[in-house]
Amino acid sequence: MIELNVIDIDGKQYFEIEYIKGKTNTYYYYGNEENPEDFKIFKGVIKDDQEFLEELNYDEFNEAARLFNEKHHN
Repeated sequence: MIELNVIDIDGKQYFEIEYIKGKTNTYYYYGNEENPEDFKIFKGVIKDDQEFLEELNYDEFNEAARLFNEKHHN
């Protein structure tokens, strides 16, 4: 059995598609199974030896999108 990481945001379930390590952050890509156009990108932040997901600022979002495109278009 494959175990998926799933999070709930505003009553919608998002599953982890993948993660990509950038220069300064690790980005986590989540998709909504019911709507493929509905996706979320977060960065992993470590606090007190635990990793949390945090929303991205403008520059981080651009880096995460660039990394995803480079990985899947080459």
